[in-house]
Amino acid sequence: MTTTQPLQQSQERLLSLDAFRGLTIACMIMVNYPGTWDHVFGPLLHVEWNGLAPADLIFPSFIFMVGVSIAFAFRKRLDAGQSPAAMRNKVLIRASKLFLLGMFLYMLVPIITNTLNRTWGTFDFLKYFTEDLRYTGVLHRIALVFLACGLLFIYTKPRTQLAVCILFLIGYWLCMSYIPMPGRSAAQNTLIEAAATSDTDTVIDSDVGFDLWKSLDTLLRTPTVDLRPGDNLATWVDSKLLPGRPWWGEWNHERNWEEWKKTEPNMQPWDPEGFLSTFPAISSGLIGIFVGLLLLGQRSQERKAIILFFSGALLMAGGYVWGLVHPINKSLWTSSYVLFSSGFACTVLASCFYYMDILGRKRLLHFAVVFGCNAITIYCLAAVMGMFLYGNHFGFFGAESGGGLNDCVMNWLLTNVPGCTAKCASVTYALLFVCVNFIPAWILYKLKIYIRL
Repeated sequence: MTTTQPLQQSQERLLSLDAFRGLTIACMIMVNYPGTWDHVFGPLLHVEWNGLAPADLIFPSFIFMVGVSIAFAFRKRLDAGQSPAAMRNKVLIRASKLFLLGMFLYMLVPIITNTLNRTWGTFDFLKYFTEDLRYTGVLHRIALVFLACGLLFIYTKPRTQLAVCILFLIGYWLCMSYIPMPGRSAAQNTLIEAAATSDTDTVIDSDVGFDLWKSLDTLLRTPTVDLRPGDNLATWVDSKLLPGRPWWGEWNHERNWEEWKKTEPNMQPWDPEGFLSTFPAISSGLIGIFVGLLLLGQRSQERKAIILFFSGALLMAGGYVWGLVHPINKSLWTSSYVLFSSGFACTVLASCFYYMDILGRKRLLHFAVVFGCNAITIYCLAAVMGMFLYGNHFGFFGAESGGGLNDCVMNWLLTNVPGCTAKCASVTYALLFVCVNFIPAWILYKLKIYIRL
């Protein structure tokens, strides 16, 4: 049977890869653009801090697919004899384009606003680029993960990549769990100071000396850092390295961190796509590379699907168990979150792979393939359309309307559809917005135009 034949590297790319990528993009758009943020069903909201919701599994699934795509594209080029230097240059160029595209999308609103209002003469460029502009985000993280994973794939062997993946996961866990940030809370200070005094079990009689092994045992059993928004090592590192503003709050590089935390304990800034949390995100991409290499291997397709299913289950179980001591947290991209989300991505990809590439059934997920063939392009297009249709950023719906197309749709649904609740109207708008973005995706797909940013 043809379904039991190994996948040849020269074969056309698997439809399941495009389908899964397209599903993540469609879900991203649905989650990011509800009718109103005041009325959203729970599964479509990100968990505020520790824990997991379905919405929290979408972005890491795309990062996972970045790794899978690297394995497929780069292995073919290496086998064709393309030089590592040429591939390295392409990685650098593409990563730069993705990062700059993310910056452009952030700058698009002030560009359009100041152009329409003719206020460029009074625009404070220095303040904007140093304080108001955010330098991290979804496309930025994709760019950095693609850069790191691409270079690792070109210049290292899978065994080295596995070692780097494990190193990043364990190293990040240890750093976040046992290294407190400057200006930590009084409770944390008390715990750490108590652990270092003779009143605790970590210090033996002065005549005997310091018991290193008992200290290490106590340290590993009791993490000294309680991860809280804006009160963790990742936030402190980001505040020192990142310019501009974070996702929440604002950095103040001149502020005395300890004094600031005492006077403003509930206003700590933080960024879910910060610098330090990029390292475990790279591990998410590396796990995707390992899955891509599995799919390119010489095993039968059925065996590959089975391995994917069981690997996904083991990763999710490992992430759950690790989460008992190292919380699953999307905002910090914790190591337990990497394992659980990668396991989820493995099981979904295995399902798509079995359904489309083994059973040969394609109709049900054809819409996802259409989205997946130009995934980044559609994501950016949705962001641009959202600026005009979601809200009233530029006054196109009238200065007194107070809203945009989303409010118009919400009001119409609530007025004309019997029994329609605010949450139902909100998710209906989100689904309609996904359909609107499907139109250009379908046109590009029919014209066989695949934009590789």
